[in-house]
Amino acid sequence: MRGRIAALAAVLACVSTAGLVAPAAHAGKANCGSKTTTAAFTLWGDSAQYFLVSGGSFEPKDAAWTLKGGAKIVAGNEPWNLFGSGSWSLSLPSGATATSPEFCVSTGEDIFRMLVNVPGVQGSLLRVDVTATNKASGLTNTGTLWFDGGVFHAWAATVPLPVPTAYDPNNHETVVIKISSLGAPATFGIDEVAVDPYKNG
Repeated sequence: MRGRIAALAAVLACVSTAGLVAPAAHAGKANCGSKTTTAAFTLWGDSAQYFLVSGGSFEPKDAAWTLKGGAKIVAGNEPWNLFGSGSWSLSLPSGATATSPEFCVSTGEDIFRMLVNVPGVQGSLLRVDVTATNKASGLTNTGTLWFDGGVFHAWAATVPLPVPTAYDPNNHETVVIKISSLGAPATFGIDEVAVDPYKNG
């Protein structure tokens, strides 16, 4: 499957709050610990460094996401090997969900991107819920984004997307990403879910 260099934009972005209104990689330091980063999205004019979220490349060695409703890891990587050679990706048929393990981000780590294999089926939708939790207070902040699955049929990168903020006094928050396939029967592919630790700069 060929990919598109054009970026996939969210057709609708809404934020709800609860409690709170393959270049060579290098190690980037952040309050949540050292992260291995690379300028993965240069094909789309984005020179920022990114690190994969937990399990974000969906390879067998990665931390497992929680898969429901027919979601599964399938053979076949995204076409650009943005984080090095891979062989697997996430398949999300209509009605399926995939939820990431918790991962830690720090102040400024508030942008993420991912690759989506868009099915090209009118009426199909991809919903992405990103929930940040302040572990000290228990307060959460959730952002919801929607993608139109009918715009074309190919792999594409999303535009830079916001990570909600709910930082604790140490400038940390815990983040979980839930991805859902909704609407008309269709299957989305997902790969390389990654965060920019330097706030796109």
